[in-house]
Amino acid sequence: MTGSLKQALLPLRPRPLWWGCATALAGLVLISLAPHAFYYIESGQMSSARGISPFEYVPILASVLLVLGISTGFDDWDRYGARQVALLSTTLSVAATASGALVFFSGLALYPADGEPRPAELLPILNNVTAAALLAVVLIGPLGRLLGTLTFGAAIWSNYLLQARAHPIAEWLPLTWYHHADLTFDRNIRWGWLVALVTLAMVVSWRGRYARWDALAVPYRRAALFAVTRSG
Repeated sequence: MTGSLKQALLPLRPRPLWWGCATALAGLVLISLAPHAFYYIESGQMSSARGISPFEYVPILASVLLVLGISTGFDDWDRYGARQVALLSTTLSVAATASGALVFFSGLALYPADGEPRPAELLPILNNVTAAALLAVVLIGPLGRLLGTLTFGAAIWSNYLLQARAHPIAEWLPLTWYHHADLTFDRNIRWGWLVALVTLAMVVSWRGRYARWDALAVPYRRAALFAVTRSG
């Protein structure tokens, strides 16, 4: 039993896991000291800048690093893994996604009750944190750590840029908490996107198709898996 658990946990990547935990802790310090440390994206056109709160970028960064940490490193392990491996993969994906929400609420607990914006006005940011973490699972799973991360970054940046331009299509994208062209503020939860991303993330995790295209490291992974199975 102990050997099976050890082999099941072997594909985890410890460095991104530690980076994710360190980012979460450093981010909570930032939120407690400078809760208004916004990062602004401007399109250079007639628009209102899209402000990204530390309540948004800290949990997203932490959860993405944790998703990178749980992404499996052995192609054959995924391909021939038993039901227990699929269950473990799904459980870890849920944990990585939930970690972003945990960081968000931890930061909210450190936020002044009379702060501006009000804590209740910050709650819709949880939509963005959850959607981004689920999107990371969906993309990093099939595309691998490098290509998946680059694709994820391009998708999130494109969403922010369209919101900075107050483009009409932005209201159909998964992220919220931005100004429309008429300067009304959008805090609507994207329920349709969340349901779709949850479904896709669970399918990707259960099927275990992590790092399928990350071909450069395949020889190393197979050699490492062979060594582990021989020693077990």
